[in-house]
Parts: sequence; structure tokens; C-alpha cells
Amino acid sequence: PLLNVNGEVIGINTAIVAAGQGIGFAIPVNMAKQVVEQLIKKGSVTRAWLGVAIQPVPEDLASSFGLKNAGGALISDVMAGSPAEKAGLHQGDILVTFNGKEVKDARQLQLAVGEAPIGKAVVAEIFREGKLQKVTLQLASGDSAEARKPRPTKAAAARTRAVSRLA
Repeated sequence: PLLNVNGEVIGINTAIVAAGQGIGFAIPVNMAKQVVEQLIKKGSVTRAWLGVAIQPVPEDLASSFGLKNAGGALISDVMAGSPAEKAGLHQGDILVTFNGKEVKDARQLQLAVGEAPIGKAVVAEIFREGKLQKVTLQLASGDSAEARKPRPTKAAAARTRAVSRLA
């Protein structure tokens, strides 16, 4: 376990770099608790799936979109048949809140989606064309057939069609 100065468990150590003067990597205890709960209840761990490719929104990109502050997660692609597509999310949307919490960056969104309830309505707020909009998402299981099925994203499919027209 990874302990704080009060002796409380705050994480589970996963790797320690011996030559790095005690540098270590740990899973936060709250995430570990969720994993343990799922293992006890179901015998396996399932994460929610949104079906988007995302990227960070630094200051320069935020200002080009008209956002006052950097942050959130820019949707760079939406997978065909995904919960994101069904909810009407588009390439170029910026997710700014998810399930009632501010999205600070792309990594934080990934964690929030993974911890979100599968099959239940989740409200997100997006920034699109200079306006904030609320959307309701129904996340699928990351183990679902649609999440596992390899398929090109919308952007990749468009590139393939464009290349085939040129060939």
C-alpha cells in the first residue's frame, strides 16, 4: 500500500523506479476500491465506453474555439455506432462537464467515463460553435460487442473514401 504521513492507505503501489530515488507509481485508493467492489460482485471489472477520440485543450486552442479558459477535452473523432454518436456529439465539440463535474483535461475525462455508470443517463455539457449545450449520454460497456468491434471512425472512413476516389 501507499500510505500518507498519518498511516492511511491512499494508493496501491504498482511500480517503483529503484534508480529514481524512490520514484513510484500508484493506483489511487478510490479507483482500487471500485475495482475491488466489481470483482467481489461480478468477478470481473467492466468500464464504461463513450466512443470518442479526445485531445487536450491548451490555451491557444481554447482561444481559437472562443473558450475563455483552457481545459476540457476536444473531441477529435466520434466512433460510428458509439454512445457519443447516438447522443449527437460531433468532432470539434469540447466536453466541459461530465456527470456533474468540470472536465479539467482529457485524462480526467477518461477517468470519469471509466467510473461512470453503464446504461444509466449521464449529463454532459459541451461547447459547440460558441455556445454551451447539455447532452444526455447513455454509456455502453467497454466489453460490449460494439466497443470491441474494430471499425473505422467517421474521420478515418471519410479519409478512406477520399483516397479511394483519388486512386
